[in-house]
Amino acid sequence: MKTIYYESNKLDGNQTTSNILEEPTEWNFFQPLVILDGTLVTAELTDSGEIHIEEVDSAPFRFEYKTKNYTRGNYRVDLVTISGLKKYIKTIMHRQNNINIGIKNYAPYAFKKESGM
Repeated sequence: MKTIYYESNKLDGNQTTSNILEEPTEWNFFQPLVILDGTLVTAELTDSGEIHIEEVDSAPFRFEYKTKNYTRGNYRVDLVTISGLKKYIKTIMHRQNNINIGIKNYAPYAFKKESGM
C-alpha cells in the first residue's frame, strides 16, 4: 500500500502541543514543475488589436481539475524551458530564502542557531 508523504508525516491531533519549542513544526513546500525541451512563448492581444508573441524561459500555468476524489479544483504548475532552468532554480531559492527571513523575523526561535538563519 502506497503511503502519501503528507499522511506519513502528519501528527495526530491528540499528540500535538501549543509550545513550538517543545514540538517544532516542519514546513514542506511543493511546487510542481514541467521542464520543456523546446520553445515556450507568450501571446497577447495589444490595444491596437495585433497579436504580440514573445519567447520566455518560464511561465506559471494554472489549470482546473476536479473529480469526486480531487475537490480542490485549481492547481498551479510552473513550465520551464531547459535553457531557463538555472535561472528558475535561482528564483525559487530566492523566494524560499525570503520566506525563511520572514519566518525568522516573526519567530526568531524557529531556526536552529547552527543553520545560519
